[in-house]
Amino acid sequence: MWTRLCAHKLRDEPGKAPKSHGALRRHAWSQVVRILVYKNNLTTGRGADRAVCTICGLLAAAHEVVLATGAAGSLSCPVDSRVQVMRIPLSVAALRAIVGETRPDVILSTGTDEINDLSAAFPVDFPAPVVQQFHIYPPSAFKPRRWLRNARTKRALRRCAAIQVLLPAYVDLTRRLLRYKGVVRAIGNAAPGIDPLPPSAAPVILYPAAFHKDKRQDLLVRAFAHLKRRVPSAELVLAGTGKPEERVRLQHLADKLGIAKSVSFPGYLADLRPLFARAAVVAFPSRREGFGLVLLESAAAGRLAVGCADCPASRDLIPQFGGILASKPDSKAFAAVLYAGLEKAPTYPVPRTALDAYSHGAIAGQWESLLREVVQ
Repeated sequence: MWTRLCAHKLRDEPGKAPKSHGALRRHAWSQVVRILVYKNNLTTGRGADRAVCTICGLLAAAHEVVLATGAAGSLSCPVDSRVQVMRIPLSVAALRAIVGETRPDVILSTGTDEINDLSAAFPVDFPAPVVQQFHIYPPSAFKPRRWLRNARTKRALRRCAAIQVLLPAYVDLTRRLLRYKGVVRAIGNAAPGIDPLPPSAAPVILYPAAFHKDKRQDLLVRAFAHLKRRVPSAELVLAGTGKPEERVRLQHLADKLGIAKSVSFPGYLADLRPLFARAAVVAFPSRREGFGLVLLESAAAGRLAVGCADCPASRDLIPQFGGILASKPDSKAFAAVLYAGLEKAPTYPVPRTALDAYSHGAIAGQWESLLREVVQ
């Protein structure tokens, strides 16, 4: 049985200050809209989970927001108290029911699985304008040899009122990829509320990322082996979750290279601040990223990041934050930037001006502009 939504549950009481995320309220036009955010799985602990929870909180400062997500498992990150969270069975019938119950003015689809679900539930017309989010590098959404799914996904995406990508470089790429003629807007992730930390005296390298071949933890482990010859006391922390066999493979590689005692695997942590406090440098060797939320988090914490220039997100963001790029994804080249990062880390200044572009106020204003264009 579905609980009918009441506006007073989703909005601040008259005359009272908002509980948090007041940035979007300052940008809001007079219309309060009902927004249904659909994410089928909010339990993975990946960056997309944190990004979705953050945008829900920003939007809830001025609008009525419902977050619909799968019923299984515990949520991997906190959700603003003004957001109505509804755990639903992952079925076409359940999706139709919650859309009918909430009667949204706009639907926010947070991934390609989600837009396919919505398209299956509403094969003719969507009941409200749909804004599609790409939390990943757009071409990565389309897997090789999955022609039928790829074609179905592109058809569904072309039905959207607007598409949000994370970097300006992805706008024309997305238009060409999808043959899409609608609104494509680049809106980055909002910077996290992490206070700068004192510099770390220990030569600790941190890489918080899911274990996946595109994250290139193996490149980092090989580079770290080279670094150990110059910095014998260096430590490497690989924090995250993923396929157990991938973690085992990395452990075997570290053992083969004779550095296993200097490499730790603490698993997934929702709060990265304890890891940032230990680290001198944050490594980001990923090959493909939609944005790289950890780059914002590390900059806010006052931790220099190093990455590879062949990753579009790293190439865009790391120089903005005063980090260092390896010119090629080679273990010796990456070891060199790790060493340079450790040397620079004690005097690394928090890049406040660059972070301002991703403040809650800045990102809220961009979302508000997009909502106004879609809803009115």
